[in-house]
Amino acid sequence: MAVEIAKARIAIVGAGLMGHGIAQVFALAGHDVTITDSFAKNLETVQSRIAANLKDLGDDPSAVDRVTPKTDLAEAVRDAELADDAVRDRPPLEGDAVHLLVGVLDPLLDGRGDLVRLAVAPGDRPLGVA
Repeated sequence: MAVEIAKARIAIVGAGLMGHGIAQVFALAGHDVTITDSFAKNLETVQSRIAANLKDLGDDPSAVDRVTPKTDLAEAVRDAELADDAVRDRPPLEGDAVHLLVGVLDPLLDGRGDLVRLAVAPGDRPLGVA
């Protein structure tokens, strides 16, 4: 089943520099976004950082309302139709986060042909879309 990207619910793992920017772009395009991070500080400040970016860029400030922080990874990706990790900027965590993301998403994929998972290899070489 093809995902209609105009209505896709997005999950981003990692709320740091890259993750919050990715969430911002999707939210600005009208997507509902859940975002999670293992660092509480990143998650606590993600909406204020996005709001500041939107203000600085002169973009629609209401886009931040479409970004929902979640502390639990499984909860963050549960209703997503597209999920991506944004932890490549923290190399010691990259492998663990990717394995955790796959470990959470793979059981959710069972019977869910509508979930798109973006896979990225070390060095940002795309592996493909599951």
